[in-house]
Amino acid sequence: MKQRIEKLLHEAMKLVGVEDNTLRVVLFPMKHKIASISFRTKIIRLNKNIIQNLDDEALRYVLIHELIHYKTKSVQHDTRFWEELGKLYSKEEILEIEKRIINSVYTSSKHPL
Repeated sequence: MKQRIEKLLHEAMKLVGVEDNTLRVVLFPMKHKIASISFRTKIIRLNKNIIQNLDDEALRYVLIHELIHYKTKSVQHDTRFWEELGKLYSKEEILEIEKRIINSVYTSSKHPL
């Protein structure tokens, strides 16, 4: 899993245009998030309960999502965030990948809906 994440992180960094070798990824149990990034510690936290169910494309998307927050220095999903994401994915691709990610959340949930 670690090698897979490192490979996808480097791919995502190239795609987003982030060149910071101090960025790290840690797997962490999270109750309400799929991922988060700390600007201070330069750590991307991935929800270990969900990430294992994602295919490479979806996991790369999650990493790209967090790297765009890092690049724009904002946790907001504002116009600049969507412009950066739109350089890499069409609206249709975003919806399809996010749908798969949401399905993974439900799949990994211990509480059926």
